[in-house]
Amino acid sequence: MLTRGLFTRLLRHTAAAVLTLLFGILVVAGMGAVLAKYAPNGADDLHAYETAARCPQNPASPADCRWTREYTVTRAHVSNSRHDDTYALLTSENGVVRKTVYPNDGPVVDRLRTGDRVTVTVWRGLLTEIAAHGKTQRTSAAPANMRARLLIYALMAIPAGLLVIAVAVWRLSRGTVTLGMAATLALALAWFFAGFFSPLLLVLIGHTEEVFWHVAAIWLPAAILLTAGARYYVVQQRALAG
Repeated sequence: MLTRGLFTRLLRHTAAAVLTLLFGILVVAGMGAVLAKYAPNGADDLHAYETAARCPQNPASPADCRWTREYTVTRAHVSNSRHDDTYALLTSENGVVRKTVYPNDGPVVDRLRTGDRVTVTVWRGLLTEIAAHGKTQRTSAAPANMRARLLIYALMAIPAGLLVIAVAVWRLSRGTVTLGMAATLALALAWFFAGFFSPLLLVLIGHTEEVFWHVAAIWLPAAILLTAGARYYVVQQRALAG
């Protein structure tokens, strides 16, 4: 009821409806432009990393081949906050300390202890992966599948943005606010949060790899259920109103 009243008051003003339309267009056009510019080559670095050959010898400067080096763990820290990094301080045989940051706690970093020996993969001068206790884990310096990541962001933004545009056009063409408009605007917000929480749900069940189709497989049923719920709410409210 609170959301319905908020969106009804928002759409009641023509100027607010125009701003809502512009916001929706900005979201869709902006996300579309980002996709067009960065998505086509967004997986190139990841492909280069995964297909890189092993260096015939340890290079003296950053190279496109991969090689490994032994390090000793000086400190390992697992974050308990969104504002803190999970990281490990690694010391090489010549005493150089390198800090490696990780997007996830496991399966390696959360088991590291001071003095542990780890094998580190180096690519283009970056420490991209560590191995210890029979497991491996990529660091935040490892290349990501930016194409999949951008598509996931687009899944959050574009469907919701299109719904916002549709509501604003509906409101401006009709001239008055209806219950369906408010419910549809609330649905756009719900679709956005469904897109936001879908990849988080995958992380919670241990799926840390960014795969667009996996996220879409969660978002789509959620969007269908949310749409059905919004439709049911509108029908019920109209029936109660007589």
